[in-house]
Amino acid sequence: GSAGNNRREFYGVRRSRLIAGVSGRFCGRDLGGVAPLLPPVAFGFSSAPPTPQIVEVTTTIDLPSRAGI
Repeated sequence: GSAGNNRREFYGVRRSRLIAGVSGRFCGRDLGGVAPLLPPVAFGFSSAPPTPQIVEVTTTIDLPSRAGI
């Protein structure tokens, strides 16, 4: 993607772990369990898997070349 100012941005997943289950409450209300990511996302890195996961992501920004340096 674009990082602005003529820079390109890349994302790379370094590690992925499935989430078997979670629990949580907010203001006393149950937040529910894990669920598939449906429909798929249509922003950023849009190839996210449908199964809930924790991932480690590395962002790389490719700077434009600077002529004469």
